[in-house]
Amino acid sequence: MKRALVVLPILLLLGGCASTGPSVSPTTKPAAVATPSAAPTEPADADCVVVSQSALDLIGASLQPGITVSKATAARAPRFEDTTIVAAQLVGEGVPADQSVAIFATTDDVTVEPADGLTLAVGPVATTYSSLTDSTSVLGDITLTEDGVAQAQACLAL
Repeated sequence: MKRALVVLPILLLLGGCASTGPSVSPTTKPAAVATPSAAPTEPADADCVVVSQSALDLIGASLQPGITVSKATAARAPRFEDTTIVAAQLVGEGVPADQSVAIFATTDDVTVEPADGLTLAVGPVATTYSSLTDSTSVLGDITLTEDGVAQAQACLAL
């Protein structure tokens, strides 16, 4: 009986070491996993992020009546691990063409459904046309000078 108690744990340990799958060395990188996006095409720039439909819906629901998002792209905020900057082209009555790009900061993963993170308005266009909280009242250091803002705006122009 004692022999069985000693042999069984050894067999379990050895069995756990056996594998039928491919071996991975410490220098081998795991294969990337593709995440389906809500948009049919990816932006041309690798730093651009496609915004999911639920993230667009969340922003759209915060806009004044008669104002909609015609296009939106995003970029990661380099200084913040979990923040994405969304640039949204607004259209509607009273939105001047030269002031139609609204910037939003979100902790949501904008590439997947559903949108469930904190989303804030950044700058005067977003605060004028949306009911979302102004980022300066919550995260005072996310402003229009944030690196991710320029990238998101550049992505919007693609």
